[in-house]
Amino acid sequence: MKSNICIMLIISCILFSPKIGGSVFAASNDKSPTYEETLFEIGYQSVEEALKAFEHQSKQSLKLPVKVPPLTFTHYLGRFSNLNHSFEVKFLNDKTAENHYFIRINS
Repeated sequence: MKSNICIMLIISCILFSPKIGGSVFAASNDKSPTYEETLFEIGYQSVEEALKAFEHQSKQSLKLPVKVPPLTFTHYLGRFSNLNHSFEVKFLNDKTAENHYFIRINS
């Protein structure tokens, strides 16, 4: 009788333990950030917004290149850093790392 209880207790622990044999349930809204969300989290924004911030801080206007390399880009983002007074523009392709174009200006 005592051994049957021990066996049942061990089986119950194994079946209902999430690390061994039980189920682990995750909330349906748990998801990893998208490519864009990751870039926005590290300070990227639209090129126009970043350019305005840079021009305001440096008190000069900046003309960006009219023509970009003949590559396919999926994202066009900018970032202004007040810490090191820099402005960057990234042209990215989230399908291939070969199609990345980067401009950085320090004032």
